[in-house]
Amino acid sequence: MNLWKSSIYVSQSTDRLSEWGWSMVAARLRKEKTAVATVPKWIAELLGRIKSEDTALVTKLKQKIEEYSRESLSAWDRKALELQDASREDVYTTIESICGCNSFVASWEKLAGGLDYEQLLELHEIGKHLAATYHQDSQGWSFPGAWRLEAKPFLAAGAISAA
Repeated sequence: MNLWKSSIYVSQSTDRLSEWGWSMVAARLRKEKTAVATVPKWIAELLGRIKSEDTALVTKLKQKIEEYSRESLSAWDRKALELQDASREDVYTTIESICGCNSFVASWEKLAGGLDYEQLLELHEIGKHLAATYHQDSQGWSFPGAWRLEAKPFLAAGAISAA
């Protein structure tokens, strides 16, 4: 299972850590009303909407996984699990982790993708400040989904088809 998981799911990169950090900042800000008072209103509202959308996506994901978990496994699935020395629950946990990270990125891109340069600068500074307040390391923080920018030259050159 570890080989399969590590080949499709990069979880320890700085990008993934940044995504996790932004997700935690958004979640804590939503719960801690005293922190909201120290943040520009538009940022508090934006992070709240991002986290709400993310939560809705994750809830749908968990429902889908629950539905699939009741179905019987094919012979191929049973053999694949045996070869990976994995359980069905291991696979569902990994899929939930992958989709959980990606749902936050999707929510971020949908709701923060249109911010201008000045707004992004302000958001980044506030995010780093909040992370420090919550005892999170914000050194080298990037925005969620920033790893996709590294792929843009390949997409532009046509080396990879953008689906």
